[in-house]
Amino acid sequence: MYNQQLNKSSKETSDLIEKINIWKLRDDIEELKDSLNEMTKEVEKIAHISKIKEFYISMSLHRREDKNFNGSIGKEYYSITDYFYNNYNNNYLTEDFYNKIKYNYFTANFYSGDDIISCSLDYLVDKIKCDSHDGKSFSLSDPHQSCPFPKNIKKKILDILYYDILYPGELMNIGNRYKNMIAIFSMNSKNQTEEDPKISISRSTYDNEFRFEYDGGIFKIEITLL
Repeated sequence: MYNQQLNKSSKETSDLIEKINIWKLRDDIEELKDSLNEMTKEVEKIAHISKIKEFYISMSLHRREDKNFNGSIGKEYYSITDYFYNNYNNNYLTEDFYNKIKYNYFTANFYSGDDIISCSLDYLVDKIKCDSHDGKSFSLSDPHQSCPFPKNIKKKILDILYYDILYPGELMNIGNRYKNMIAIFSMNSKNQTEEDPKISISRSTYDNEFRFEYDGGIFKIEITLL
């Protein structure tokens, strides 16, 4: 079973820890890892490099402002009780919601021995463009020239927050309560896998920040809403 740690002592944060469905969270994290590993294998294939032993991926998201989306722009965020009652019948995230969440940036660094591949999302052509340390450049895309990797990763992060961690409806209010979301993923095969991965949650009402951390040894996640 997961070792659940509490960074900041508060009833609200304790309630979130108690709310987490550990087995559902574990399954969703495994799906997130699958999406990240799929992108990693594609980098190995296209760059013709040996197995990637370490990666560091960072993405920042925000909700596109929409006057018709959950009230007027700049409206004060709801209380936790309001979140529940206003979203009781809205049990699933819609494709429309996923589409409203936009990228500030998406970057990734992959390490394989002496090989270093740096990648970032090119919004104009909707592809991840990569450069190796020896000056070679390439793009990550599927045979249909679309770019599923950042979209799949974004969707899984939103699913984890909405279904596994946050209060009902809280994520739907992103853009009013929180302005940005930053997610960082890292993998280092030199580390040992934690048989009992650590989870920590902290929430600061003073600076309006929420943070979720997962440490599985080889694989780590940090998600911050601020």
